[in-house]
Amino acid sequence: MLEEHAPLRIFKVKHSKGSSVIKPEIRELMKQRDAQHNLAHQTSNINDWKTFRAQRQDVKRKINQSEREYVKSEITANKENKTSIWKTIRRRFVSSSNPRPAYPRDCTEVANGFNEFFVSVGERAAEQANN
Repeated sequence: MLEEHAPLRIFKVKHSKGSSVIKPEIRELMKQRDAQHNLAHQTSNINDWKTFRAQRQDVKRKINQSEREYVKSEITANKENKTSIWKTIRRRFVSSSNPRPAYPRDCTEVANGFNEFFVSVGERAAEQANN
């Protein structure tokens, strides 16, 4: 049923933040963040969750800072080559102006499929309650 209404889609990530942005120190922070996340899940302690959130923010901040430094160095290194500059900018900042829908079918068809499914849930529940 789920495959009919929300089919699994496989896609390839075109431009991930590669090794040029994720440095060893950031990877170490990511490991610490992940360990803290596991601890927070195990203990359900509010202080562990606060520590995890702080570490998560720190990792995000470091990645953004590293990405800014990378783009700045690429632009500085290629001052004379406009093609390389624009390639760097597009690779890091510009997303597709025409995003593809998450569902390969017509949106109305998908919406009608969901409506039919959820309407039938109530009918089936009522039948089971009467039996």
